Amino acid sequence: MDSKAPALKARFNFSTRLDLSTRLIRAFSACLHGDLHSWGVAPGWLKTAPLALTDCTMSEGPHYLIVDGHSVIFAWPDLRKLHARSSSLAREALVKQLRDYQDWTGVRVVVVFDGKGKKVEATSDPGDVQIFYSRSGQSADAIIERLASKYAKQFELMVATSDSMEAETVHACGAEWISPEALRGLLAGARRF
Repeated sequence: MDSKAPALKARFNFSTRLDLSTRLIRAFSACLHGDLHSWGVAPGWLKTAPLALTDCTMSEGPHYLIVDGHSVIFAWPDLRKLHARSSSLAREALVKQLRDYQDWTGVRVVVVFDGKGKKVEATSDPGDVQIFYSRSGQSADAIIERLASKYAKQFELMVATSDSMEAETVHACGAEWISPEALRGLLAGARRF
């Protein structure tokens, strides 16, 4: 009976984390879509956001890595070269590396790209890397800074960007900052384990 207990505990913890992650993804989306009228509304997500945010404490809560997508693409020579051929291939290559990191470490990853649409676009499946595209006329920086200001006091956030002004802003909000070069090392280090 003792040998089954760790397996049951592991299964319980996984399902609890998955449920919590789903609610946190909805909370992030609610922040982007529901707080300002100009950002549109994400039906149903506003009801789950407060629940997701009150279920965690800083010490127990998940860790999040928020990545300024284009900042990293242009800072990494291999992705910059790929972007010259196809911007979508460069985005996909970055997201694949971030997905692998998330799978290896359990750190939840949010990547934000500059977009061209009329509203903020969000794509992700539960448990997958969450991807945001800013609306036309808005930078990815604005979304990242908004997420940091809203959630850095509740969750452990690390923001990857090469933009020094954005780095200062998210640091002032209480989030950690990491350069694109340090992010590459972080991803490589996670692969070794």
